[in-house]
Amino acid sequence: MRRLALVGASMALLGGMTACGGPPDDASEKDFCDGWSKFEESSSDFDDAKDAVKDLEDVGTPKGISDDARKGFEFLVDEIGDADDEDDLPDDSDLSDDEKKQSEAFSKYVMETC
Repeated sequence: MRRLALVGASMALLGGMTACGGPPDDASEKDFCDGWSKFEESSSDFDDAKDAVKDLEDVGTPKGISDDARKGFEFLVDEIGDADDEDDLPDDSDLSDDEKKQSEAFSKYVMETC
């Protein structure tokens, strides 16, 4: 579960949603933060984390989130949602400089907002 926790923390990572429309972009800050808290609490169990990420995807992000932070959110939803197990999740060493920048932007957004 250490890998999932690391991914959750730094996963606030990059961009990668290719689905048309993607998650909503008009969530309230309260709903977003509640969803994020649920994800953080579930990060010790992969299946619980997948469920929490699905809920977070349904909530989406608040208006005003930066493009880089939004891409970090989308990556989190994409990577954990599509993974079969923790071994499918990327390591920091797998990320490009842009992906790391987006990860940091999302992490900062979560810390400032929630």
